[in-house]
Amino acid sequence: MGFQNKKGGFEKFLRWVQKALKQTGANDVLVAMEPTGSYYFVFEEYLERLGIEVAIVNGREVRRNSEIMGNDSSKNDPRDALIISQLTIDGRYGPSTRPKTGIYAELKELIGVREMLAAFKHFGTLEKLIAAGPEGIQQVWQDLQINNYGHQKAQALYNLARTSIGIKRDSEAAAYKLRTLINKYESNQEELHATEEKIRQLLEQLPEAQLLMTIKGIGPVIAGTFLSEIGDIRHYNSPKQIQKLAGYAITSKASGKMHGKEKSSKMGRKLIETILYKAAIVLIGTNDAFREIYDYYTKERKRPANDLA
Repeated sequence: MGFQNKKGGFEKFLRWVQKALKQTGANDVLVAMEPTGSYYFVFEEYLERLGIEVAIVNGREVRRNSEIMGNDSSKNDPRDALIISQLTIDGRYGPSTRPKTGIYAELKELIGVREMLAAFKHFGTLEKLIAAGPEGIQQVWQDLQINNYGHQKAQALYNLARTSIGIKRDSEAAAYKLRTLINKYESNQEELHATEEKIRQLLEQLPEAQLLMTIKGIGPVIAGTFLSEIGDIRHYNSPKQIQKLAGYAITSKASGKMHGKEKSSKMGRKLIETILYKAAIVLIGTNDAFREIYDYYTKERKRPANDLA
């Protein structure tokens, strides 16, 4: 049985739950789900508004068990549902840490707005598109972590821009279009600054944000993005929980005497992974203490890391 990710599907799911409760004689229900991108957001909040408890199962655990059961890593919804239910029965789940109300939720909305405006900042004029070329356009998308746009779309956008203003004659329509785009670009730059100011104002209410920004190289955008994704840091008992949430948990495959190379799991929230990576790049370039640690792990490795403190 399947349920569409819309109101009708949610109502169908509730009818199915009520029928299952009646058949089993149970009095309560716990709905477990895997945090798959943004798809689960609406369903999660829909259930919580109805007073139904939601459990979040780690996606890495689901994938690992799926590989064991099916001997492959391909996506299989029925199998994944079975694994999620078993992990929940075993108690291997946790509450949702995604901020939904208050300062953290507002931060998340503003960070999303900023990302959208930042993208437009790069593509505000057709002249800039043409000067960049398909490779330059694609590189900007990669730098902004816009992963759904590749070379084909970059080439198509470049072709449209080139034909739009590349006509060798006066065109009032083209000139008007260019002026309009420039006005939008300037307007969106103002909105970008206004959005960043709102982010700063929200961060002033969070002591942990002020503490983060005492680190040389960490500004309001990095701090705001990080906190908007993890929510209240007091919900976590160990840094390793945030490490796992970002997909930076260290894993390795081992069988008998064979021990595979350790690497990060990559099974985490993309935006946390991205903002931590960007923070690391900034810190290495601007903060001497972080640069020393970076040099140690990439070049020296001659003395214990605690000697660097």
